[in-house]
Amino acid sequence: MLQLTVRDAWVMVDGTGVRVAIEGLRPGDLVIVRTGGKVPIDGTIETGEALLNEALITGKSEPAYRNAGDQVFAGSYVDQGKLAVRARKVGAQTYLSRIAALVE
Repeated sequence: MLQLTVRDAWVMVDGTGVRVAIEGLRPGDLVIVRTGGKVPIDGTIETGEALLNEALITGKSEPAYRNAGDQVFAGSYVDQGKLAVRARKVGAQTYLSRIAALVE
């Protein structure tokens, strides 16, 4: 489970994608996740659509279609698509991090 964490993310800053260390993410950041990427935060999709592998979170093996307005969780993989996600929870506050803390 802990191997699903990522080290950096793409964040939109003044209309430009900037690579930021995960530790530098803050609630309210607009994080871009593309095909093959891992969602590093819990948040709400602002734009885009994707098939997400949420097996770690939901236990379901089939990908789930997500688009604008839907919630996404750290630890999900983007199987296909591109998302712009507004960060709601980051770091130790994410659902995945809380699960890991309970397992520990």
